[in-house]
Amino acid sequence: MSRKLLIMPPSYRRKSDAKPLPAIERYDGVLYRVLRRNLKSDKVDVLVLTEDLELVWAEDQLPYKKPKEDSWSGFGPKDVPKEVVKRNVEFLKKIFEKEYDEVFVALGRNLEKLLVILKKLPMQRVHT
Repeated sequence: MSRKLLIMPPSYRRKSDAKPLPAIERYDGVLYRVLRRNLKSDKVDVLVLTEDLELVWAEDQLPYKKPKEDSWSGFGPKDVPKEVVKRNVEFLKKIFEKEYDEVFVALGRNLEKLLVILKKLPMQRVHT
């Protein structure tokens, strides 16, 4: 069975509901709106990178957090702690025990530092 993995970035725009929401619902930027409208395949798994640089499944519940910065231009990590990279690498190693034919990474310029996570894994079909 052909499976694909999509890794999504956090979004500055988010729904402010007080109750926890699935990550794919909490974030509400353009990419997430397009994804929610068009993701109809059960052969695509979605991972979401939170603003705390933690990888979670799209269905994982996230509480509301106000964005740390006051504008779009400051959004994104200034520094990626080594322990975060290590934790995410371990998380992805477990995930890649499944067979994924392709991995699509939708991380923007501010999150490029996190691509080191994928470079540490034996993947042949990673699209960034």
